Amino acid sequence: MKDNISPNTKVYYTKGCGIADTSTEGFKEALKVAEKAEVIIAIVGEGSGLGDKDITGEGKDRASLDLPGVQEEMLKQLFKT
Repeated sequence: MKDNISPNTKVYYTKGCGIADTSTEGFKEALKVAEKAEVIIAIVGEGSGLGDKDITGEGKDRASLDLPGVQEEMLKQLFKT
């Protein structure tokens, strides 16, 4: 991402939470970084594949389209900034 933007643009990064995390431990740092930014790009979703940690993929069905773990809660907190 940094290779495709103006050299005058500052990019901040921190991991607020993992795909299926149940802990909000990373929120504080994510919110701190978000407060410095003019634009927030949050990457969320789920893991797809055949591994034990993958949530969707071949032979794996979900009853809900909700984001796994605390991702939705993190997005709500980021939106407030």
